[in-house]
Amino acid sequence: MKEPMPANILMSYLFRDELIGYGGLVHIAWHDLCAEISFLLSPDRAINSAIYSADFQCFLGLIKHLAFDYLCFQRLYTETYEIRSLHIKILENSGFMREGVLRQHVRIGGNPINSIIHGCLKKCEWKTHEW
Repeated sequence: MKEPMPANILMSYLFRDELIGYGGLVHIAWHDLCAEISFLLSPDRAINSAIYSADFQCFLGLIKHLAFDYLCFQRLYTETYEIRSLHIKILENSGFMREGVLRQHVRIGGNPINSIIHGCLKKCEWKTHEW
């Protein structure tokens, strides 16, 4: 990396040497040792819930290892639209705690949708949910 403290760290996500998505740490607050997680998976993998679950769980383990063990961050967080129930379930099964709701935060198809905020603390959730 060219910058010692970049605002974002994004990586390609490969499966058997094929690009299947990307993700990383965004909105990094180096002073506070925290960042938001970003994750995007190719549509052909995302439509299959079993594949999506496996890919996302693996990604979360890798990104927590990078953030907590390598970068020494103390906190990771996510914002997820409430209509993404599988995504939310995977987060919560991976040690992310529901912290709050941004009510009617976005509009999808003209309808107001809540955003769910999840957080994962290194000292509380990481060691009990290692990948």
